Parts: sequence; structure tokens; C-alpha cells
Amino acid sequence: MEDRALVHLWFIVGTVFAGSIVLVPLVSLGIRFALKPLLEMYVRVRSAQSPESELQERRISLLEAEVQALRHTVSQLEEAEDFRRPLAGPPE
Repeated sequence: MEDRALVHLWFIVGTVFAGSIVLVPLVSLGIRFALKPLLEMYVRVRSAQSPESELQERRISLLEAEVQALRHTVSQLEEAEDFRRPLAGPPE
């Protein structure tokens, strides 16, 4: 009876190991494909709700406005220099 129980035990252990070789990768892939979209959505919602993102957007828009003002000032300075250069006469 013990030999027969041992054979059954080995059969059960072998079946469990063989099944786990196939099932573990399949289950892990299923979990990955199920959780990835949920985690991405969670991160997007979390980042959209953070007050830091609003502050960061405001800071970026202020910096963009400052860059635009600086470009306008540089353009005016270039025009003034182009106007002044012929009036100054030839360089000596």
C-alpha cells in the first residue's frame, strides 16, 4: 500500500510541477495585461489631480511669456542697431 501511495504522490507532484510550468507564465501574462492599463490610468489620473501639475503649468506659461518678451526686445534692438549703423558712418 505504501508503494502505491508513493507512486500516487509522485504522480501528483509531477502533475503539479508540469502544470505550474505552463500555468505560471500564462497567469503572469494575464495579470500583466490586466493590470498595466489600470496602472497607467491611475498614474494619469494621479498626475492630473496633483496641485503641483497646475503650478508647473502656470510656471511654464509664465516662462513662455518671458521668452516671447525677450525675443521681442532682441528684435527691437536688432532693428535699432541696423538703423544706427549707417548713421555712424564707415568704421575707422
